[in-house]
Amino acid sequence: MLYISSSSKISPSVVLATVLTTLLLVVAMPDVVDEAPEVMIDAEAAPAGQLMPVTLHFMGSDHLTPTPPSIDDDEIRRTVQNGFVSGRIKQFGSVQWKHVGTWSSDAIHTDLLMSESATFSIWAENEFRVSGKFRFSILANGQQPPVIGPIETGTHYIDDEPSRIEVTANLGSNVTPLHKSDRMEIRVEGAVNGGCTVLYGSGNFASGMSVTCNGLAIEKFEKKENYIQAQVLDTWGVERHSIFKQVTVNGLVLEMEPNYQLSNDLQRQHLWEWFIGDLEPGNHEVVIVFAYGEGYAPQTQTISIEMLPETNIIARNEETFDILLPALIVGTIILLVVAFLLIMFLRKRYQDDPQKRDMSTGIILLVIGIGGLIATVPISMFFADIIGLPMFIGVSCTLVGLLLVIWNLDRTAKLKASLKKSLKGAKPKKLKFKGKRSKA
Repeated sequence: MLYISSSSKISPSVVLATVLTTLLLVVAMPDVVDEAPEVMIDAEAAPAGQLMPVTLHFMGSDHLTPTPPSIDDDEIRRTVQNGFVSGRIKQFGSVQWKHVGTWSSDAIHTDLLMSESATFSIWAENEFRVSGKFRFSILANGQQPPVIGPIETGTHYIDDEPSRIEVTANLGSNVTPLHKSDRMEIRVEGAVNGGCTVLYGSGNFASGMSVTCNGLAIEKFEKKENYIQAQVLDTWGVERHSIFKQVTVNGLVLEMEPNYQLSNDLQRQHLWEWFIGDLEPGNHEVVIVFAYGEGYAPQTQTISIEMLPETNIIARNEETFDILLPALIVGTIILLVVAFLLIMFLRKRYQDDPQKRDMSTGIILLVIGIGGLIATVPISMFFADIIGLPMFIGVSCTLVGLLLVIWNLDRTAKLKASLKKSLKGAKPKKLKFKGKRSKA
């Protein structure tokens, strides 16, 4: 019968084995997969390669970008000077145009093609009621004359309640106002009798231009081995982290984060890939969505493909999975329990010899760790989603076991050196004989 004394001390290695066993019981349980949340896309998406609705927003630092502002952002305020100029009679005069601001985009990465119409908007308010109007012009690289405009709003009353002032202009079809490497600038002017304040840069006061043009173009969408890849060309060159990406398989959203494979800063080409190696054999409908912002349908494109059957997909066999996963969990628990009991037995047996006790504990942990690392190879073929657990156990046990072995080898070397030093320092004693020497 195995007996463990209550007075024996428990070392960190024993605590580690207990912690690992507890972690296995908690982490190794299969995850409960809920149905993926639905992402709201309010409008029909344009086919790949076609023009799409894009909104270019007025943002801080006079930046023009399709990345939408957040409702949590504070609005930016800018004063519009009083445009009234009195005539010879003070009560009579004219209202002149005053510069409000000029917002500039980054260099575009394709020739810009605009179609149908463009809508310009700005928010305005004033402490007391005034009247005024605004006009918008599009310039290429800040050069006059404007390539589009000026486009003028009608006269509006402005008071202490912020109001959205907008105007829509008909552009016709296939208008190319800018070319590759050009920067778009939108110049805003106001003619307000009494002046006012304009607001922009917030989700609550989004201002800018909405137009149908080229934005995000899905140039390639295909399957390669166990991944699907999407190559996207971004006309406006926004930060890739701000681009909304979504893949659905048979109507369910693929939750995993994609791998980013390629970045061509000169062309603003992006390549993302999603792992699909665990899909069931057969045909699958895969839909991909890219947008400048989640929930902003005017900036979304989709494309769908039919997945190939199991000849090109590593399928997960449900029956095999249902048998192997419990066996893996039970086998791992048994292995850790046996190792734990063996460690306790050896520590009890060598409790008077700390070196042998710790050395045996380190060797056992080292064997478990190396075995866990080797086991990650077959486990990854069937259970790629839980590969982190055996990897964690293997690395942890290997490191702790290696430290214990190295520490005890170091203690052995120090003990030998100390013994050797003590032997060298010892001087032999001379033998003294008592009594009288015999005469020959």
